[in-house]
Amino acid sequence: MNIAKQDVILIVDDNSTNLKMLFSFFKESGFKVLVANDGESALEKLQEVSPDLILLDVMMPAMDGFETCQRLKASVATKDIPVIFMTVLSETVDKLKGLSLGAVDYITKPFQQEEVLARVRLHLKMRKLTQTLEDQNVLLKQEIEARIQAEAELQKLTQELEQRVEDRTAELTHTLYNLQQTQVQLVESEALLRTVVTNAPIILYALNSEGVITLLEGKGLEALGQKSGQFIGQSAFELYRNYPEVLEDLRRGLAGKQSSCITQIGDVVYDNQATPLRDKNEQIIGLIGVATDITQFKQAQDALSLSEKRFRLAVDHFPDTFVIYDANRRFQFVNAHGVRIGGLPESALIGHTDEEIHPPEITNAYLPHLLRAVETRTSQTAECTITLPTVGKVTFIVIYVPLLDERGEIYQILGITHNITEQKIAEEKLKENHEFLQTVLDTNPNLIFVKDSQGKLVLGNQAFADFVGVNAEKLQGTTDAELYPNQEDVQRFIAQDQEVFTTLKQKFITEELCHTRTGEIQWFQTIKKPIFSSDNQVAQVLGVATNITERKLAEIQIQESLREKEVLLQEIHHRVKNNLQVILSLLDLQSQHIEEQATLEIFRESCSRVRSMALVHETFYKSQRFTKINFAEYIQDLTSYLFATYGVNVEAIKLKLDLDEVNLNIDTAIPCGLIVNELVSNALKYAFSSPKGIIYIALDSDEKYHTLTVKDNGVGLPLGFNIRAVKSLGLQLVSVLTTQLEGTLELDRTQGTEFRIRFPKIIDVK
Repeated sequence: MNIAKQDVILIVDDNSTNLKMLFSFFKESGFKVLVANDGESALEKLQEVSPDLILLDVMMPAMDGFETCQRLKASVATKDIPVIFMTVLSETVDKLKGLSLGAVDYITKPFQQEEVLARVRLHLKMRKLTQTLEDQNVLLKQEIEARIQAEAELQKLTQELEQRVEDRTAELTHTLYNLQQTQVQLVESEALLRTVVTNAPIILYALNSEGVITLLEGKGLEALGQKSGQFIGQSAFELYRNYPEVLEDLRRGLAGKQSSCITQIGDVVYDNQATPLRDKNEQIIGLIGVATDITQFKQAQDALSLSEKRFRLAVDHFPDTFVIYDANRRFQFVNAHGVRIGGLPESALIGHTDEEIHPPEITNAYLPHLLRAVETRTSQTAECTITLPTVGKVTFIVIYVPLLDERGEIYQILGITHNITEQKIAEEKLKENHEFLQTVLDTNPNLIFVKDSQGKLVLGNQAFADFVGVNAEKLQGTTDAELYPNQEDVQRFIAQDQEVFTTLKQKFITEELCHTRTGEIQWFQTIKKPIFSSDNQVAQVLGVATNITERKLAEIQIQESLREKEVLLQEIHHRVKNNLQVILSLLDLQSQHIEEQATLEIFRESCSRVRSMALVHETFYKSQRFTKINFAEYIQDLTSYLFATYGVNVEAIKLKLDLDEVNLNIDTAIPCGLIVNELVSNALKYAFSSPKGIIYIALDSDEKYHTLTVKDNGVGLPLGFNIRAVKSLGLQLVSVLTTQLEGTLELDRTQGTEFRIRFPKIIDVK
């Protein structure tokens, strides 16, 4: 019973994960598997064993795959062992480099197991077929040479053979039988090879030294619309003249170099491998090649490349850091944001762990969470604060997601880092603002509270908590019925809140009483305002209640005191007015005994001045307000008195008044009244040479000043008149009183006489 010999595969890779995966896969597929961690150990192992195929990683430390392959092909013992490169490199130039060094194929990481197994089996089968052909050729040559030699010896030893013919007949028969068997085996091998070639998705071709096609077989011809043997005898250079890369590959093969290229003929993409054929004298007699249809593989590779580019483009635009680790926590991928914030190029990160790149003061913040994700094989999320050289102190949310294979083993780890520094700063500021607001509320002596539409308390400051006698931390969620002992108070508060919810307007309660838990009555002035939600609906009611109990009691006392003072002031004004009337009566009696006109005039002027002051007190006496007087009404009364005193015909001398409603206190009203008395009296006495004229009095105000204007259209003052040098008692009195009012006096003589007194309002009682 024959036991099939196991094919031996040597896997050379510095990545233990890849070695473990490939070792298990090929062992389960029925292969004997040898492993080596680097190129040097692989070369040492090849001195002891001769595998049927070598899977060689390109990217390895110390000696990479290209150098290892070059040394393998330089050794007679290992040059014929097929080498398949394993690499993440996908550039054509990298493949050409590997194939030019003698590799038979490429496998691109990450691995597709079915593809890897198919390629390995294909190349093992091709090697066996090649070895079988070579062995059969050697046997055939040996048999032919043996036959020629036998025939020569037969001719040379005819006489001896004739004598020994009987002895040699059996031997010759046996030899002929062996030769026939060999020929049968050769035919069977050729038939097997043809069957393989005919049914495999490849094109097997051969050229002579002139480039003429001598062999053209394979199922792969169907994709080109060709048949086996269709172009035998034709020049390959002519047939593929439109494909320069094919011609270059053929020339290299006919020049004695093993060649390889990827080319596209029509819609079909081929991986073309060509090897020169030599005779026993090592002279090139042609080449043999295999073109493998890799269209689907190329399409898948292009789709994968496009997908990788799209993935890269997408994650490079992430506002977060996105990384991929292998099972040993070594970086496999870092997006642009991660490169930028980390301050290191991606090439410095790939293949390294966090501990190899960053100092402990950085890794200590997030590494425990990554290790926990690896240990537990579960996703981990954590908040970390670290200081980076590029951006300073930052706070992150880190998320680690381990990816598991069908056996539950980690093959990759996804890491996402989201910068929440601004959010944390905002949260801190919000917290500070909340604490500040709470402090402000708690230090405010007013009762501040917020209630929702159900009447439940949402917020209350310390003053509110103290008033209702409840701990501030327990206020939230309570109702008025739970806080206030008097049900009338409770119902009133609820009605006020409902009014705010219904009208959507604030409500101002000038004063209201509230019963405390101890039975006391407190007075409050309250304002309640609606608080609107994002959809413009009233969500809550804000209330601010000011305790006005002391003010209320003070008002009661003030009102009682004011009533007493009003009576007193009224009596004072009455007595002053009466006393001034007595003085007027005395002056009037005295004037009846005076015959000198000048003296009589002085008495009349004095009476007028006393009357102006008495009129002020009389106006105050009649008014219900004892702090100020309506000066417009006062001027009307005063001018009426003066016109009557001087016996003026009101039809001849017209009085025009333009008076704003101005209220003056007694300290301002008396000097202003005396000024009006003097100026109107002078106008009535001296301004008009004829019995006709106009006296104009105006009183207006702006924000800071009152302006009193007394004007007539009479003869005017004489030239050279100087108000400051006048000797008239009346005008001197006007000047003194203006100074007393802290005002200014202006004189205009362009049309009659106009006096304009401007004095500040600050001396008014508001």
